[in-house]
Amino acid sequence: AMKVADPVVISVALPRFLSPQDSVIVPVVVTNTTDNSTSCKAELSVSGPLQIVGTHTKNFKLEKNKETEIQFKVYAKPEIGEGKVEINLNALNEKFVNATDITVRPASPLQKINGSGVITTGKTMNISMDGSKFIPSSVDNKLVVSKSPMVQFNDRLEYLIGYPYGCVEQTVSRAFPQLYYNDLARELLKDVRGEDPNPAYNVQAAIDRVKAMQLYSGALTYWPGGGSETWWGSVYAAHFLVEAKKAGYEVDDKTLNLLLNYLRVRLKKKEFITYYFNYNQKRNIVPKEAAYSLYVLALAGKPEISTMNHYKSNLQDLSLDSKYLLAAAYALTGDKEKYKQIVPQAFEGEKANTSFGGSFYSYLRDEAIALNVLLEVDPDNNQIALMTKHVSEALKNSRYLNTQESTFGYLAMGKIAKIAGETDVKAVIKSKGKKVGEMENNTVTFGTKQLGGSELSIESQGNGQFYYFWEIEGISADGSYLEEDSYLKVRKNLYDRYGGRISSNNFQQNDLILVELAIVSLNDKYVENVAISDILPAGFEIENPRLTELPSGMDYPHGRSYPEYLDVRDDRINLFVTATPYTAYYYYLVRAVSPGVFHMGPVGADAMYNGEYHSYNGAAVVKISMKE
Repeated sequence: AMKVADPVVISVALPRFLSPQDSVIVPVVVTNTTDNSTSCKAELSVSGPLQIVGTHTKNFKLEKNKETEIQFKVYAKPEIGEGKVEINLNALNEKFVNATDITVRPASPLQKINGSGVITTGKTMNISMDGSKFIPSSVDNKLVVSKSPMVQFNDRLEYLIGYPYGCVEQTVSRAFPQLYYNDLARELLKDVRGEDPNPAYNVQAAIDRVKAMQLYSGALTYWPGGGSETWWGSVYAAHFLVEAKKAGYEVDDKTLNLLLNYLRVRLKKKEFITYYFNYNQKRNIVPKEAAYSLYVLALAGKPEISTMNHYKSNLQDLSLDSKYLLAAAYALTGDKEKYKQIVPQAFEGEKANTSFGGSFYSYLRDEAIALNVLLEVDPDNNQIALMTKHVSEALKNSRYLNTQESTFGYLAMGKIAKIAGETDVKAVIKSKGKKVGEMENNTVTFGTKQLGGSELSIESQGNGQFYYFWEIEGISADGSYLEEDSYLKVRKNLYDRYGGRISSNNFQQNDLILVELAIVSLNDKYVENVAISDILPAGFEIENPRLTELPSGMDYPHGRSYPEYLDVRDDRINLFVTATPYTAYYYYLVRAVSPGVFHMGPVGADAMYNGEYHSYNGAAVVKISMKE
């Protein structure tokens, strides 16, 4: 038998992360593994956005073969970043060290302020990027200047690529623009620290992820590991894979062929759905997936002519955007005559309501799809100018756009940019009157260091016009966040192990807490694909949320509902649900593990396909006391 141990062992208990303005008690357990008693001196040091509260040294006696606990207190400054907590101990004529890295991360999400526009010959634009409301160390500025109108929609591209969830629709939406506009995506999203976002890697990763979501039938599941197929997700991914293969990416032929075969099989069913449009009207139509499938099959060189002819004979059963897709399918086969017979004269007369599931249709998404196919098969069509105006204004001015609207809108604007002619315009960028850079031919991006300040001017020289986009992001210095209920209402309640409602936000270490997340739709609608995100305070840790049984003596205060998908992370839990007019209750367990005072972020609910449907509520300060 052998005993392997340091003479003195140091154990430090810290949470996995902290938030700005948290304060945590740091218990340090010192164990003497020898047969000799000793006097000890412990010294605490911190680095990064941390500071020590009270004493940083402790003197004590350590008995032989015994352990002693001492405590320090650490405060997280109103900053974010990587910190370190280090204990140096002198005992038995030796020095012992224990170091723990800890991240200080915000209790609420990043906030962004941005603007964009166009500058014509001889004009000067002054821009003020005021970040005074943010924590100074969290402020990040960006200015992008380009001849391409795409730059006005940079925030939409960042939103798409940074979308945090991994269903099949959003996996494709994040990669699609990078597939078409690899170079532009790299320039627009280049990290100000000099890191390359590598769009090609992102596209290939999306291709591999799509393959992993395929069922034996060839269809794709909506969520990884899910068992039910999604027609829209499948045809959307097939479109992406066909284009990716044309662009030279490695696409597994078996995966793509199975997917295309699924589309052919699904088309044979000749299905109908109830379609809601013009606010309060409805009728039965052929699903929008059908015309999209015919378009993608034609794009892949495998047109279904007989099915195309069937729907050509029943145009009254198609939605407005489906007619554009069917016409384009004929154009891709070389049949321009039938294309002209089917394509509408204008995108008007029918305004789709917003759908939260199925094909995720909306009026903007449908017009963007129609614009895309016109640019693909008939770039001289006289409808393009007006449709471009509609889509570009919506991309620029709409407060909330879902991923479908953003993706197809962005792709359309990219095609417009490629068609646009060259100009000899030049831009000179100045900060506080001093030149910091210029734009002549390529898109240029300036970060915080290059700009050197928040007061900027952009001067136009030469002939033509160019576009600019600016953005400032940061963490609110006072911890404030938007609290409102817009068509949805989500609330967080806490219960103890005996079923009692907890309202004081005061806990003892090792308390087991049942978290209840309640959500309801406020306008009597069924809202599909709602993401509920609950950010934890640093002193809590999630117990295994996949266990279906509660500990003995605990019960659910209300009937428990189950999410369609669950995503558990170190500092938050994400649930994906359908909100209904009837309150649904979701539960998970947390344990109070670290004593101190911690900031708890709000619980948020967002409809992934309509940002107007959201709710944010319930941020608080939580105190956890040592167990007596």
